[in-house]
Formats: sequence, structure tokens, C-alpha cells
Amino acid sequence: MNPWILATRPRTLSISIIPVALASAVAFHYGLFHWQSALICLSFAVLAQILANFANDYFDFKKGADTEKRLGAPRMVASGLIAPEAMKRAVLALSAFTFAVGSLALLYAPTWLIAVGIACLIGAVAYTAGPFPFAYHGLAELTVYIFFGLVAVMVTFYVQTGFWLKDTFFVATACGALAANICLINNYRDCETDAAAGKRTLVVRFGRPFGLWLYRTNIGIALLMPMVLRRQLGYSVWILLPLLLLPLGVMLSASLKQITEGPKFNEHFAQTGAFLVKYALLLGLGILLS
Repeated sequence: MNPWILATRPRTLSISIIPVALASAVAFHYGLFHWQSALICLSFAVLAQILANFANDYFDFKKGADTEKRLGAPRMVASGLIAPEAMKRAVLALSAFTFAVGSLALLYAPTWLIAVGIACLIGAVAYTAGPFPFAYHGLAELTVYIFFGLVAVMVTFYVQTGFWLKDTFFVATACGALAANICLINNYRDCETDAAAGKRTLVVRFGRPFGLWLYRTNIGIALLMPMVLRRQLGYSVWILLPLLLLPLGVMLSASLKQITEGPKFNEHFAQTGAFLVKYALLLGLGILLS
């Protein structure tokens, strides 16, 4: 496969697609779905995630976090498939293009939202770059929760409807928690190489037992949110469909503790991503049927 396509990390792009889809499901539930603005939000979210992946590929290489000892999928700059300067130019060009695409949302939303778009772009690059890279100071999971949970869901709904809704906070919390678990698995797997490179992730700071606890907590939070939507906001019993994933969540939480080999970590990473997709499909269906 083309290294530029691999650099987008296509298997992880569900993290940016799902929050927009779930926000749109809530808008549809209230008869307010607006496909044009939803499409703009989707394009911006996916491009912002690709930008973050490109910047991560480049800056982790520059900081020495991506080495031959890394257990995950090969990174394009570190493996020599993409030249560092080419990736740097791609980060700059994609930043400008993503900003332009996001600006189209101003056709349907107030101008102050441009500040949110700029914050998203800064966050995408500052994840691994700048004087205080979030991923190197234990803020990776929180950053993912904020941008691919709260911001992506709540702002997408706002752009479509022009107002904020409590429903979207609970949906965003579930979405962000499971997206953060995908980031957490990476850091859990790469604990030793991250520590050697000075990348002080939460797992490096507090150890794998803490990472395991956080992983389980995030699954628990996600499975709690449908019950909150049912009890507090009057959604029908269909909103509880994600609870069908409880056995799978327990299995993933239990199996993570037993993993010691790189290939097994990568398999668990894929399963964690699949859990997010399954959860989103069931939650989205529950919203539409309520």
C-alpha cells in the first residue's frame, strides 16, 4: 500500500467519523438533521485526525520515540518510506487545507466557531509538537476525549441546529471514553520505548496497572451513558442496545492484563477499535429508534 495512505492510519479513522455520525443521529432524532453541515463537519474531523497522524509520525521520529524496538505498526518517517522534510511539508499543507474546509461551516454557524476550528488544528499538531506536546506529558487520552468526544459530537450538533443539547454531552462522553481507549492501548503497549524516549504518558507515569484500570473505567463509562440517556432524558428502551456489548467489554478488560507480547497488543488494539465501532452502531441505532 502507498506509504502516504498508511500514514493516515486508515484503521483508526473511525475515531473521527463516529462522533460526527452520532451527533447527526441525535439531530435526526429531533428532526433537525442537516446533511450539508454534517458533511462539512465530517470532512473537517477526518482531515484533522489525518493531520494529527502526520504530525505524530514526523515529531515522534524527530524526538526518537519511534525506533526499531517499537511493537506497533511501522511509522512511515521512521521506516524511511517518507522523507522527514516531505512529511513536514505535508503537515503544513494539510493544516491549511483542513482550515479551509472547516471554514465552510461558517455558511451555517456563527463566526466565533472559527476559534474552535483553530483550537482543533493546534491540538492536532501540539499533540506531539511544540514546547509542551500533550502526548509527552500524560495528556494524550484527555486530549482525545476532548477533541474526538466533546468537541466533535457537541459542535457537530450545534453546527446543524444552532443550539446546544444535554443529550450530546452524554453521547460525547461515551464516544470520547472509547476513543481514548484506542490511544491508551498504544501507550500501554509502548510503555518501555516511550519511557526511554522521555515520552511521559499516563502509563509511563503510573504504570500498566493504572492503564488497565483506566481502560476498564472508560468501557464502564461508555456502557453507563445509554442508561443515563434512558433515565434522565426519556429515550426508549432501544437506547440500551449498547449494553449487549457488556460481555465483550469484560473480555477485553480481562484479556489486556494477560498480554505480554507485541503481536497480542496489536490484536487487542484492533479489537478495541472494533468495540468502538460496534458500540457506535448500536448507540446510533438506539437513538434513531427512540
